[in-house]
Amino acid sequence: MIPLSYNVRSILRRRFSALATAGGLGLVVFVFAADLMLAQGVEETLKASGSPRNAIVLRKGSSTEVTSLVSREAAKVFSADPAVAVVGGKAVASPELFVVFQLPRADGNGTANVGFRGVTSDGLQLLRSETVKVIEGRLPQPATSELMIGQALLGRYKGAAPGQSIRIARRDWQVVGVFQARGSGFESEVWGDADQLIDASHRPGYSQLTVRLKSPSELASLRATIDANPAYTVEAKREDLYYEDASGQLASFVRTLGKVIGFFFAFGATLGAMITMYAQVASRVREVGTLRALGFRRRAVLGSFLVEA
Repeated sequence: MIPLSYNVRSILRRRFSALATAGGLGLVVFVFAADLMLAQGVEETLKASGSPRNAIVLRKGSSTEVTSLVSREAAKVFSADPAVAVVGGKAVASPELFVVFQLPRADGNGTANVGFRGVTSDGLQLLRSETVKVIEGRLPQPATSELMIGQALLGRYKGAAPGQSIRIARRDWQVVGVFQARGSGFESEVWGDADQLIDASHRPGYSQLTVRLKSPSELASLRATIDANPAYTVEAKREDLYYEDASGQLASFVRTLGKVIGFFFAFGATLGAMITMYAQVASRVREVGTLRALGFRRRAVLGSFLVEA
């Protein structure tokens, strides 16, 4: 059997090709691992946006808030449902609008889509107060063009900082605060007054209604009330399951894309490693002949090169 020290010395004599081959294989592992981490991060971030104690009311058939529409009347009716928790004589409910506007990047490298969430003062204070915490500045005043931004957006877009203004819908909106939301997807949004954003986006109503249930088991009662009112084409879902389903679709896409990219990377890296080893064998014909002359069998020489590979 050929000593292992022979292979070690051989690799050290050919450092560049060895490092290049190992680097190519390592890159494949890194890309695939990064893809899995990204998919997991998407799932965990969106799951953190929901709570099993909350129910979200959307238009029937809508898989996202962007495509949903809940009328003001429907939001008022289902906010008063007996299944909804009440604090201080007020229903713990938050009718919200979710729209997307394009904002210019702070580095001047084009624009990007950013989610804007319109909330009511009662919804913010009664329902979202447990999730949202202002870390700089203050909450926006109702019925004004004031906004607060999630900490993930701070400084990433022009005007995305307290004391500055964001221009959307041909209006300037003053940024008055920055908030945290327990690492959830809300931290990548901009929040403002619902009525002001409805007017700016020319929407006839809200995107969804989120309510705090008296207990998770009350979801069935809320669904029964909704089914008994066919005039409102809406449906209720548990909030955490809604965001989990939303994250599952995106995470599955990211994983599938990562597998496809990883396959081609792996194929290229394997091909590169094979070419490298074939070149090593071709350039070491004399060494192979010497090893055979010293009495090493063909199987031992082949095994030594495979170990080195």
